[in-house]
Amino acid sequence: MVQYTLAVDRCNAQISYLYNHFNPAVLRLIQRTIESANKEGKWAGMCGEMASDPNAALILMAMGIKELSMSAPSIPRVKERIRNFTSAQAKKILAEVMNMEDGDKIKDYLTNLK
Repeated sequence: MVQYTLAVDRCNAQISYLYNHFNPAVLRLIQRTIESANKEGKWAGMCGEMASDPNAALILMAMGIKELSMSAPSIPRVKERIRNFTSAQAKKILAEVMNMEDGDKIKDYLTNLK
């Protein structure tokens, strides 16, 4: 989804630096998808690189994602990150993130949360 939304191939060395799953457009698209699925009683899950990113998992949880699929080595890091925040805290963090306009700043903000 990130590659198609941003028209960036993360395997292309000339443009891969533009690939960022914290890009606000990507986050808005994901949030709308999750909200629409939940509204219609449909399952919404995610697999791949973003699902295995502990900071992304935190905001995905706040968005209402139902399931994250990732490689086994990623599970402890994601679980640890999610367990450090209540649902209310995660939703407050999501609100902050959704008001930001730069994917790199979003990533830095999430990385520096304690």
